[in-house]
Amino acid sequence: MKRLCAAALALLWLPALLLGCGNKTAGETSVPTETDATALTAMTETFSATDLEVGYDESSAVTVTCSGSQVSVDGSGVTAENGQVSITGGGSFVLSGALNGQVCVDAKDEEIHLILKGIDITSSDGPAVYVKKASKVIVTLEADTVNSLTDSQTYTLAPGEDEPNACLYSKSDLTINGQGSLSVTGNYNHGIYCKDALSITDGNLTVTSVNDGLKGKDSVQILTCSLAIQAGGDGIQSNNGEDAALGYVSIAGGSYTIDAGGDGIQAETALQIKGGSFQIQSGTAGGEESGKGLKGGAALNVSGGSFRLNCTDDALHTNGDLSITGGEFTIASSDDGVHADGAVTIAGGSIHITESYEGIEGLSVTVTGGEIVLTASDDGVNAADGSGGDFPMGFGHMGASSDCFIRISGGSLEINAVGDGVDSNGALYVDGGTLLVGGFTGSGDSVLDYENTAEITGGTVIAAGSAGMAAGFTDGSTQYSFLVSFQTAMPGGTELIVTDSSGAEICRYTPQGNYQSIVVSTPQLKNGETYTVTAGQESLQVTLTQIATNSGGMGGGFGNKGGGFGGRGDGGRFPGGMEDTPPDGANQPGGGRMPPDGMTPPTDENGDQNMTPPEAPAEPGKNV
Repeated sequence: MKRLCAAALALLWLPALLLGCGNKTAGETSVPTETDATALTAMTETFSATDLEVGYDESSAVTVTCSGSQVSVDGSGVTAENGQVSITGGGSFVLSGALNGQVCVDAKDEEIHLILKGIDITSSDGPAVYVKKASKVIVTLEADTVNSLTDSQTYTLAPGEDEPNACLYSKSDLTINGQGSLSVTGNYNHGIYCKDALSITDGNLTVTSVNDGLKGKDSVQILTCSLAIQAGGDGIQSNNGEDAALGYVSIAGGSYTIDAGGDGIQAETALQIKGGSFQIQSGTAGGEESGKGLKGGAALNVSGGSFRLNCTDDALHTNGDLSITGGEFTIASSDDGVHADGAVTIAGGSIHITESYEGIEGLSVTVTGGEIVLTASDDGVNAADGSGGDFPMGFGHMGASSDCFIRISGGSLEINAVGDGVDSNGALYVDGGTLLVGGFTGSGDSVLDYENTAEITGGTVIAAGSAGMAAGFTDGSTQYSFLVSFQTAMPGGTELIVTDSSGAEICRYTPQGNYQSIVVSTPQLKNGETYTVTAGQESLQVTLTQIATNSGGMGGGFGNKGGGFGGRGDGGRFPGGMEDTPPDGANQPGGGRMPPDGMTPPTDENGDQNMTPPEAPAEPGKNV
């Protein structure tokens, strides 16, 4: 009873995640509409008493003892012939022994409790366990027992039918509980497939399947379990896309090892993870198969757990909004580390992206907490609406949108990127926290890249990269900042130190990539003060004369509207203090940037133009 009450309190609920993306102004966060809230309330599920109950009345339970194709039945509601066990009545049924055949449940409107007590079922034609009709089936794994289910490689199906198609196949709600173990081998297609709601509250499960490992069409809810999956398709999947209140996956805890040819965990609508330990390798099938680690079609929310994700596609992905409020992540991705077509919000947790194309990407990216360290072969953090662009090297992002913005107000973010460090196809806001950027950037990239506005009101920023397209903060800021450059590039691993006129240290950072330009802003910077920037044997001085002092020691280069070398804090664009007018004969794209002559590198999928990246840089350097 104590265990039942404790488990009943651990109810899974899905938070107010948007099922779509509305328009947002810069810095705003989305809130569910009344329609969204209604749909999400319908999505909220709780475990029933029978989902959690593992006990049964032995005096009334029917025992089914198997030996090859011979079956001994003690009780009513079961018939057996030539290895075919048919359950037609309600109640509890205890299965044991080794069966060459199939257990079929055909009990309309009845609740069936199957207790697996050391049963090994091998089917020569079709599923090992086939639930045709029932109001609900609970499969309990008796403590300290080992159970296994194996289906055939070919099924004899009715003309025009493509189901059943799983080793454990159920057309009704299915629950798995208990403290025993269960091994499921799906030789034909899926391992476990429930056409309604699939719930797991406990157990030690191993699933090997040709296609998907664990599948609940309407939903998959897991309270806790130990689950190992080797799947040719998705590891865990819910695929009902016809009802916005269904097609979700919700996991509260447990231990998961998933090797999936497709996606690791995939929900057609919302995916929520509140806790657990996850080791996921996805996309191992290769080809055109999706290989995402955690995928929520409409929304993805992670509030806890530990994750080691090795993915050929995005590690975390949603077509809607994505929220991370807790958890520990180690991510290696051949595509994006974290991707949302809508808003990305990170409020907590520890995220270490060791390999990615783009580290974090969304329509908007908001960081209010957490510790993030990422390495990217293209942009580190990117806010884009996916509409692309027409001009080379990022000149005038045609994908610019008022919905696109990056806002950092807390936590720490360290970026080692080959492309742009922070790239917003809209505005950039820093209100707090720590932002460190230090990776190789080509002459067409910059550590801070934005459309018109880059404002800092708090926090610490040290960004070191290439000089060709360098940009600093703009006049709307309330915290002082400066942008300077050395005459020559500094090799990666050269420590960068900023001191005031008295010699007191303001900050230091060791970028791992080569760098020439430096953007610095800390709360200690003061108007009129002169600061010394030292890197190796080189040093230069800058005196703060305005809220955003953007000047370049190299005497050249091209800046964007944010103020490049020789530019102004209010949007100077051209070297040497030129006015905001392009040279004769030059076109001025929308972003106010001028490419060096003859340079027309290719564009990426977001319309950002980047030089062909060199080999990925080393891990980011030490923090301030």
